Amino acid sequence: MTQKQWRDLLLLVNNEDFYQLIQMYAKERIEILRNQLEMTKGDDNFSLVQGKLLEARLLLLLRETVIQNAK
Repeated sequence: MTQKQWRDLLLLVNNEDFYQLIQMYAKERIEILRNQLEMTKGDDNFSLVQGKLLEARLLLLLRETVIQNAK
Protein backbone atom coordinates (compact mmCIF):
# COMPACT_ATOMS: atom_id res chain seq x y z
CA MET A 1 0.00 0.00 0.00
CA THR A 2 1.10 3.54 -0.56
CA GLN A 3 1.74 6.10 2.15
CA LYS A 4 -1.38 8.00 1.06
CA GLN A 5 -3.55 4.89 1.37
CA TRP A 6 -2.27 4.27 4.91
CA ARG A 7 -2.98 7.90 5.81
CA ASP A 8 -6.48 7.66 4.34
CA LEU A 9 -7.11 4.66 6.59
CA LEU A 10 -6.29 6.81 9.62
CA LEU A 11 -9.75 8.36 9.22
CA LEU A 12 -11.29 4.94 9.74
CA VAL A 13 -9.24 3.75 12.69
CA ASN A 14 -9.23 7.09 14.49
CA ASN A 15 -13.03 7.29 14.47
CA GLU A 16 -13.96 5.57 17.73
CA ASP A 17 -17.42 4.49 16.58
CA PHE A 18 -16.18 2.91 13.36
CA TYR A 19 -13.22 1.28 15.03
CA GLN A 20 -15.40 -0.27 17.74
CA LEU A 21 -17.59 -1.78 15.02
CA ILE A 22 -14.51 -3.24 13.32
CA GLN A 23 -13.34 -4.69 16.63
CA MET A 24 -16.77 -6.18 17.33
CA TYR A 25 -16.86 -7.77 13.88
CA ALA A 26 -13.35 -9.20 14.27
CA LYS A 27 -14.13 -10.73 17.67
CA GLU A 28 -17.35 -12.32 16.42
CA ARG A 29 -15.60 -13.63 13.31
CA ILE A 30 -12.80 -15.12 15.42
CA GLU A 31 -15.33 -16.93 17.59
CA ILE A 32 -17.13 -18.34 14.55
CA LEU A 33 -13.84 -19.47 13.01
CA ARG A 34 -12.67 -21.08 16.27
CA ASN A 35 -15.85 -23.13 16.37
CA GLN A 36 -15.41 -24.04 12.73
CA LEU A 37 -11.79 -25.04 13.38
CA GLU A 38 -12.88 -27.41 16.13
CA MET A 39 -15.27 -29.17 13.74
CA THR A 40 -12.97 -29.18 10.69
CA LYS A 41 -11.86 -32.47 9.25
CA GLY A 42 -9.03 -32.80 6.77
CA ASP A 43 -5.72 -30.98 6.57
CA ASP A 44 -6.71 -28.77 3.63
CA ASN A 45 -9.77 -27.36 5.35
CA PHE A 46 -7.87 -27.00 8.61
CA SER A 47 -5.21 -24.83 6.95
CA LEU A 48 -7.85 -22.74 5.20
CA VAL A 49 -9.69 -22.00 8.45
CA GLN A 50 -6.39 -21.22 10.21
CA GLY A 51 -5.61 -18.65 7.51
CA LYS A 52 -9.02 -17.04 7.90
CA LEU A 53 -8.53 -16.96 11.67
CA LEU A 54 -5.16 -15.23 11.31
CA GLU A 55 -6.66 -12.62 9.00
CA ALA A 56 -9.49 -11.94 11.45
CA ARG A 57 -6.97 -11.55 14.28
CA LEU A 58 -5.06 -9.01 12.20
CA LEU A 59 -8.18 -6.83 12.20
CA LEU A 60 -7.76 -6.53 15.97
CA LEU A 61 -4.37 -4.91 15.27
CA LEU A 62 -5.59 -2.72 12.42
CA ARG A 63 -5.25 0.59 14.24
CA GLU A 64 -1.68 -0.07 15.32
CA THR A 65 -0.74 -1.29 11.83
CA VAL A 66 -2.23 1.75 10.13
CA ILE A 67 -0.61 4.21 12.54
CA GLN A 68 2.78 2.54 12.15
CA ASN A 69 2.62 2.50 8.35
CA ALA A 70 1.19 6.01 7.99
CA LYS A 71 4.33 7.58 9.51
